[in-house]
Formats: sequence, C-alpha cells, structure tokens
Amino acid sequence: MERVQLCVITGQALANLIPLLQERPDHVVLVRTADKHDAAEAFARTLLEGGFTADQIHIEPQPLPPNSFEAILEYALELRESLNKRFPDVKFTWNATGGTKQMALAIWEALDRKRDRVIYTDTRAGKLEELIPHPGSTELRSLLTPTLYLHALGKIRRHAASDNAEWREAALRRRSATLHLGDHARDLISLFQQFNRIDNAQVAPQWLSFDRTHPKWRKALTLLENGGVLDLADDGRYAVACTDGARYLTGGWLEEYVWHVARAQDVDHVEVGLKFGDLALRKKGEDNEIDAFIMHCNRLLLVECKAARMGTDTARDSTIVYKLDSIGTHAGGAQATRLLVSAQPLDHETRSGHKVNTRARATASDIHTLESDELKTLGGLIQAWKECGVWAGSPRRP
Repeated sequence: MERVQLCVITGQALANLIPLLQERPDHVVLVRTADKHDAAEAFARTLLEGGFTADQIHIEPQPLPPNSFEAILEYALELRESLNKRFPDVKFTWNATGGTKQMALAIWEALDRKRDRVIYTDTRAGKLEELIPHPGSTELRSLLTPTLYLHALGKIRRHAASDNAEWREAALRRRSATLHLGDHARDLISLFQQFNRIDNAQVAPQWLSFDRTHPKWRKALTLLENGGVLDLADDGRYAVACTDGARYLTGGWLEEYVWHVARAQDVDHVEVGLKFGDLALRKKGEDNEIDAFIMHCNRLLLVECKAARMGTDTARDSTIVYKLDSIGTHAGGAQATRLLVSAQPLDHETRSGHKVNTRARATASDIHTLESDELKTLGGLIQAWKECGVWAGSPRRP
C-alpha cells in the first residue's frame, strides 16, 4: 500500500519538511492558496534537494480558498474525492501543522476517519504527534543539514571557514590557548584590549609588548606560543607568528572557542564563518555571514561573536544586534535561537560617563546574550539546549 502525505503550504516550511523527511511517503500532495503559488514551487524544489523525485511531488492546480469555512470545506471534500480516484489504495496522511484554524477544521471534517491519519510537528520538542487514528508521538530524528535548512527558507549555502582543512588544523593546534582565553575571559579583558589594537590589514610583522603580566596572562601567552600564534623574542616582545594570527587575536579566537565547545557537546552540525545568499540570486552577490551556525535535532542556534569592547562605536554596536536579528528572521526561521557572545561586558560605562546598554538592545530583539565570565558556561547551556530545545532562561530584561 502506497503512502500519500498532504501538506498545506504556509510560511512554516520546516514544519512540513521534517515529517516528510522522516516518513518518506511515496507521494506528496501540496495544497496552497493563490498567493502561495511561488512558495509551493519553492517547497517542491526543497523536496528535490531532500531526495524526493519530481514524479513524487504533486502541487494541486486549484488554489485553496483563504477564508470562509464553507468554501474551504467544499474544496477539501472535492480534494478528498479526487485523491481517492488518483490513489485508490493508499494510506493517506494529513500534516495539520500548516494552514489557518479554518483550514484545519474544514480538512478535519473532510477526512475519512477509518482510513486517514493526522499528524502534527512539534519541532521545538522534537516530536511528531499522531492525532488519529492512534494518538501518540515519536521522536524526530536528526534530518536537516545546514544546506537543507537554509534551502527550505529560500537561502543557498555558499561555504564556511570551517570547511577548510587548514582552518580546522589551526583551530585544533591552538585549542588549549583558545579554551583558556574563553574560560578566563573576565581576567583577560585588558589582554583582549591589547590584542584588538592589532591591524588586520597590515602585512608587515606586528609586535606586542607588555609592561606587566597577570598570572593568567602569562599562561595565555605561553599557550599562544605553544599553539603557534605568538613568538617570544629575546627582547621580551611577542611577534604575531602565523598568517592568520592577527585575525585570530582580534576576535577569531572567540569563534573558534564556540566551535570547540559546541563540538565537545556532540551537536549534529557546527559551522563557523558560514556564508549564504538568496536562492533567487544563485550567483554570489550580497551574501550574509554568521559567525557560528549550530544545529541539533533539526533545531538551529545562530551565534554572533564579539571580542572587542562594546560602546566605542555606537553605530557598529547597533549593526551587530540588527545583523543577528535580521539573519535570525530570514535564515533561521521562527524556531531559531539567537545568541550574542561577547568576550567583554556588554553593559558598562565609558570614561566619559556614557552608559552602554547593548544587552538591553539585544534583549529587545529576543536575542540571548553570553558575556565575559559567563563564557565558561557555554558548554552546559548548549547541552541543555540540545535536550529541551530552548535556551536556558528567557533573554534578560533590563
């Protein structure tokens, strides 16, 4: 007996996609309102990307009425009769996740309760609920890759810095230094501020000198020597030793810290420096980039990293929050968790008395924050997110 799954196309593509990937029906029937024609075509292309064939995907030519219970019910009854003729010996499943309440009630009324099945996707809980005929739930498997996740939201994955074998080798070589910097961020703030004076664009050798060193500074500098980032000269100065050393010291280390910590929590996917664009513009153009793209069990954690002190450039600070908010909306979907990670305190007062309230701006955009001394808790927070699908605690209100 063949299996047919019916989906109502809405703005929640992932809620339709995930159960299709899990159950792999023989045929997929897509129902859409007149204004969702392009969305249905786009979803069909995502199904092709996910391994379905063109002859398995059926977009209903007649649009679903957007309102009026009577009109929707008449459409659903005619659709059910049509499906009975086209698929006379099938097990029919309707995914009730998409559509309006009127649509759900009308389609429910049109079902054959003896033959049909109704499911609902709870992405956050990682459950596929069966409503009839056998109420219960099953665990959703990890089905989405970053490429497929982005495709479902109309984006195309270009590449990530962590795709590069040389990047990964360098990150592993200086892992001990990276973890020390993150775990002791509060004690190393002044050291970070010296690192941030390094010029990323300068080709000539760059040197660092320190009048005094804190014990944790000394350990950090030793680990950076061992990791091939710094060289100690006879005069006590430190030279930036590797080709990507300036990038690493001025913030790259924080991205690598997130990468190491997420990998230690055994997440499904973690990519750093991920670039993506719009599917409508297949050629590379105005691409977006996110510092860390972490996935587990079809859920997404978007992370933006900030190693420099906030408050020195108000416009730049606002841009960081806006960027994460925008990327989270357009490339993360409704279920994505957004996190701003800062090596230094987000809220402080400058020497001129200006109060910097970056945390408040982030919180207003539903962005979680992790800063300075809190960095060492990142592993436990990711583990909790893996298990329950939400970030521990709501964004802190000012």
